Amino acid sequence: GEALKLNVNDLSSLEPPYTQDVAMSFIEMAINEGPQIIEWHARRKNGELYWVEEALKSTEIGGLGRVLAVTRDISYRKQIEKELHQAQKMEAIGTLAGGIAHDFNNILTAINGYSELAKLNLNSDIQQTEKNLDKVLQGSARARDLVKQILTFSRMTEHEKQPSQLSFIVKEALNLLRASIPTTIEIKQKIESQSVVLADPTQIHQIVMNLCTNAYHAMRDKGGTLGIWLKDVDVSQEMIITESEVIPGTYIQLEVSDTGCGMDDKTKRKIFEPYFTTKDFGEGTGLGLAVVFGIIESHNGYINVYSEIGQGTTVHVYLPIIENETNITPLNKKGKRVFLGGKKPAKKL
Repeated sequence: GEALKLNVNDLSSLEPPYTQDVAMSFIEMAINEGPQIIEWHARRKNGELYWVEEALKSTEIGGLGRVLAVTRDISYRKQIEKELHQAQKMEAIGTLAGGIAHDFNNILTAINGYSELAKLNLNSDIQQTEKNLDKVLQGSARARDLVKQILTFSRMTEHEKQPSQLSFIVKEALNLLRASIPTTIEIKQKIESQSVVLADPTQIHQIVMNLCTNAYHAMRDKGGTLGIWLKDVDVSQEMIITESEVIPGTYIQLEVSDTGCGMDDKTKRKIFEPYFTTKDFGEGTGLGLAVVFGIIESHNGYINVYSEIGQGTTVHVYLPIIENETNITPLNKKGKRVFLGGKKPAKKL
């Protein structure tokens, strides 16, 4: 009797995209398109928020059309996913540590050098002293920004999706990566899209870091070119050979390509499995791409991988664009969000 008095607003967090309008959209999709499985931020009787998985199905009960909803508490699974994401972020920081330490050493060398020059000119040339002190302040600001990026990436935070401009996140991640990637690897970036997606910025940052780090590892022996391309694309099911249903629409495409060693089909089929890695012992746990896959799926996105032995690897990540931040259209999730193989990209950086 108590449950019958409740409505969607009583059972939801009411924060976008977990509002009554979005819930009704999913119900309509269950009626018109078939069964839906969604993750929902729900509210307990005591007001506490928690994660559930909702399975929605249109059916007939007692001769009347109904939508049957089966709700499963997935709070524990979400906690395990959170811990997995954090462990992988710490692994990525460890991978970057050598380059970051080198960059810090350069910054400190400049700070120390200009401080010594300022002391020498203190009583003789005030203008030169001021210039030297300005260089010290510039070095300090650069060190501060580097620390801020590291802390932002490594901090354990609740993953809250919000309207986010991917171009800013990609550029910030590349600034951090430049410190750790050797000069034998050229970085080419082409940021064409300024579109907005509903995303957790820290998790998108993690996707870029993981994909670029893997690309770097594939080229570290001989060097090469790391390409990052961000653009808007219209995706249809006919465009891509896929193992699962693709929801047509406008997406932002993140392309990460390398000219490294590439992969054979057997390796490519396993890359998203947890703990699978081709790296030597001590260089990685194999969590990176498994985490990337999970993040992309939770953002209603897709990932496409093309690779050949000796020809490098190209990864395409597709995330749905939101046209209006106040009117976020829900997307359902059916099956796997990965399609292996496919046609070779027509353009490469």
